Amino acid sequence: MAELAGKVAVVTGGSLGIGRACARRLGAGGAAVVLCGFDDDSVADALGELRAAGLDVQGRRADVRSAAEVEGLVRLAVESYGGVDVLVNSAGIQRYGDVVDTPEEVAELVAFLVSDRAAAITGGEVRIDGGLLSQIGVVLPDAATEARSS
Repeated sequence: MAELAGKVAVVTGGSLGIGRACARRLGAGGAAVVLCGFDDDSVADALGELRAAGLDVQGRRADVRSAAEVEGLVRLAVESYGGVDVLVNSAGIQRYGDVVDTPEEVAELVAFLVSDRAAAITGGEVRIDGGLLSQIGVVLPDAATEARSS
């Protein structure tokens, strides 16, 4: 990923799990990384780990359901590094249980995350200063990719 040198990557959900792994890999490939997470502790933990590995990373708490908080995340990237080249949208929710027993607020959140409004805020195609950002869901291993294409 040497082609990422000089690039700026924003990773939503970058404080945990797949998002943190994406942030780590992008940073190792030379990108400056701006990440967010749902709580201050996980963001601080991710920043500490990634900085200890020598990566150039900034971050903040942000709830991707809030346009204002996402704008703040993008503003951090622009102020820190001058723009955004890559967007990894890894923010999500995880709830267990029977659909019949799903609380209304969780059902509403899931409905929001698959709506056009959420895509406009956190994924889909978003243009910032002429650049194109695309939502990235999952990176499949080569074998899985080949199996899907046959």
